[in-house]
Amino acid sequence: MQDAIPTLAVLAAFNNSPVRFTGISNLRVKECDRIYAINEGLNRINPGLSSVDGDALLIHGNPGLIGQTHPCQINSFSDHRIAMSFALAGLQVGGIQILDPECVAKTFPEYWTELEKLGAKINFSTTVRRP
Repeated sequence: MQDAIPTLAVLAAFNNSPVRFTGISNLRVKECDRIYAINEGLNRINPGLSSVDGDALLIHGNPGLIGQTHPCQINSFSDHRIAMSFALAGLQVGGIQILDPECVAKTFPEYWTELEKLGAKINFSTTVRRP
């Protein structure tokens, strides 16, 4: 289930309790260092939301973020799973801009279209292009 960790970690950011992901060292050698990317992205949304302990990732859940606006840019590192995972954060927190969103084409070219069909409002600026 290693490929599910980015999504689970982003969702854990809105949990009432901390969540610790262990045994995930192989996430460092995917399309990017996903442990770094998740930690960096969550801390852009809200400093202290995530921390790294060796190859473990600790998410300090904060359900109070839901409905707030925290303008930030999330670096997808051209990793489809990072882009798709942080899109879910954007459903809960306003102001999230995902850089290089077209990288989702690797596994799910219609991801943004399908997310819009589910009711998500997606805005693409000149720095964030629609795939």
